[in-house]
Amino acid sequence: MRTTFIITSAINPGVGLFNPEQRINQTIQTVSSIKNAFPQSNLILIDGGKSFQEDLDNFLILKSKINLYLNMHENIQIKNLHNNFFSKIKNKYELGGNAGGLKTLSEICLMREVFFLLKNNKNLLNFINVDAIFKISGRYVLSPAFNKQVYLDALLSNNFVFRAPEKSYLEKIKKDFGIDKNISTALYGFNINLFDAVIKKFEVILNDFLTINKTHYIDLEHLFFKHFGSEKNIIFLNLINVFGCLGSSGTFIYK
Repeated sequence: MRTTFIITSAINPGVGLFNPEQRINQTIQTVSSIKNAFPQSNLILIDGGKSFQEDLDNFLILKSKINLYLNMHENIQIKNLHNNFFSKIKNKYELGGNAGGLKTLSEICLMREVFFLLKNNKNLLNFINVDAIFKISGRYVLSPAFNKQVYLDALLSNNFVFRAPEKSYLEKIKKDFGIDKNISTALYGFNINLFDAVIKKFEVILNDFLTINKTHYIDLEHLFFKHFGSEKNIIFLNLINVFGCLGSSGTFIYK
């Protein structure tokens, strides 16, 4: 199966526990795990952090391992988020709250940008002349228990593949909007025939986030459940077998 992996990243986010060098090394582990499972996959790294020293040896190693690096440091939306919002967060290790909302908006912006480029840049056609597209959050790693065949079977049958929904921890979202579950966005995939549908979903998700965020905190995981959770052609997995450490606290996570 021909695949493209989109790796979303913030090498220098300005918040959280890990410095750029640590994040680069973690992302190298992400890439290595993908290459181990999908040796021929196209790899796109899109970075929505602040600018950093890109001649670092380990970053040059990282760039050598991917097919396309999209530097969003000067993107108007991303730059505005860092200059006017991330920079004003008092608790740099906050999980949820203002930092969580900004991370959600950043990821939506990054995915919309890479989708736009893949759809409109003829030089990037090889990235969508594939059978399936995966998205993985930078610094998560495919574990040795990752079952490639499960994804191959599901994605070749024209499906979305997500981790199974979990119960919501946001009481006000449950009460006021009826969103009682969330879907992990650490790793998911979809058949290429669903690409246009995913693009449309992200436009709706962005508008929904901007509306809800005026009065409530909401993250991308809850928005994914709202907008993807009822799709008929979706395969849910109890475990997606990825692991990594939360950027805010360093807490080890296995999904």
